[in-house]
Amino acid sequence: MSGHYDELLLLCGYEQAEIDEDRSRIDETFRRLGLGEKDFKFGIERVNKYFQVEMLGVRKLLGAYLKELTDVVLAGDEGKKCIYFGFPAMLGPGLILKAAAGDELMAVAPDVVIAHTVGLIFDKHIPIIQAGEQNGLPPSHALCSLWQMKIGGLALGIIPPPQFNFSSGYFCDMSAIGDSLVRAKYGTPAGIIDSCMDGRLGEYPEIRLDRVKFLGQQIKDAMDMAQEVLDIKVKDEHFEKGLSSTWNYRRLCAELCEQMNSDPVPLSMTAVDLIEAIPACSTGRGVAEAAKALEILIPELKEKVARGEGVTPKGAPRVMLHHGNMSDPRMSLICEDVGIAVPMTYIMAWNGGMKVEAKQNFGNPYENMAELEYALALPFGGDAGMQIWAQAVTLVKLDGVIQRHLHHCRPATTAVRIAKDYLEKVAGIPVLDMDDDLCDNRVYGPGYMRTKLETFAEMLRAKKKWQEIEDDWTYVD
Repeated sequence: MSGHYDELLLLCGYEQAEIDEDRSRIDETFRRLGLGEKDFKFGIERVNKYFQVEMLGVRKLLGAYLKELTDVVLAGDEGKKCIYFGFPAMLGPGLILKAAAGDELMAVAPDVVIAHTVGLIFDKHIPIIQAGEQNGLPPSHALCSLWQMKIGGLALGIIPPPQFNFSSGYFCDMSAIGDSLVRAKYGTPAGIIDSCMDGRLGEYPEIRLDRVKFLGQQIKDAMDMAQEVLDIKVKDEHFEKGLSSTWNYRRLCAELCEQMNSDPVPLSMTAVDLIEAIPACSTGRGVAEAAKALEILIPELKEKVARGEGVTPKGAPRVMLHHGNMSDPRMSLICEDVGIAVPMTYIMAWNGGMKVEAKQNFGNPYENMAELEYALALPFGGDAGMQIWAQAVTLVKLDGVIQRHLHHCRPATTAVRIAKDYLEKVAGIPVLDMDDDLCDNRVYGPGYMRTKLETFAEMLRAKKKWQEIEDDWTYVD
């Protein structure tokens, strides 16, 4: 196998010296994944076809995921302690523990890493999902394809059993069920960070003190448990070091969002997906490499904007999505194929598009963390999400919104009917609801997506044209 993958890795932004230095680790990673020469050739064709490889920044984003994949697959062999968290995650606890433990700790969402590598590049993720279905998570039983991928990766020996899990009860109400399965199979304890998405309509961005105190205590209890299980001591300086480690990435995301506000939109959804997901799955080499990639990508985008180049024609209808597809680049590109521009996703807005800050300082680091999470809207409830969607309408001049009913993801679909009504009435833009999945392309395919999006695109173009005609009318008494 050794050497067969060099061309692919170079295409994905590796330097030859990096490949040579890491070759034994790369060999072992691909061996465990069962990937060979045919897969590498397929990956080269897929990356060239679906990604803007003329931009080095995009290529290096792909490399960031592949480097994180190597690190997580080999973490157990290399004696690292592993913490797994879900998607979307409250990253603070993992970042703080990583700051305290350094390189001896792997804090990661391994399912998201697998989806963006084995799925996105090689299209070999379905057997891993099927292994999850055969090992405790059968299809149509409420746990999503990311959880099936995590359990499948464990069952197949692709990723090592973790020493600790952070369970996201503040958002994913099924996360504790998945973590109980991991505990039953591998003896892994879980710190459950619970909350209730009970924000009242019209309340956001105000945040009730009782909610902050409850969530803050939940975070502290889970962190205390993690420190005891992992034998890691968190000190005061680790809070600032850990939490500040993502500030530069968020700054870069905000700068990138400014370029995405151009017409035409310069960056494809396949690259946007890479950018939005990496800080939600990595606290180590992956997100560090992705920040370097953004430092390269943003100047490349500025040049494209200056030349008037984009992925859709100038004046194309502009929509906002929840997120890209984690494992199938065809799904992410359909909007552009039918002539719809996507200047921002909800997760990009969360990562840097919106200027969101905590308002108080409680003098308690866990309550400070809790208030910031509520300010960022993830555990707040539907009201916060709707307001972020509505802000984006003005921020990036949206003509429409596409909401995704994620298969087996209750929190992501609970409020979509209310949100559709809210956005159409309050923000005055059309909303398309569409069934989808994060990474299982057996559930919904490109044909289904294209049919719905073509119709929506035609409607948006007609509405846009009518608005232009109406704006040109001269009224005479």
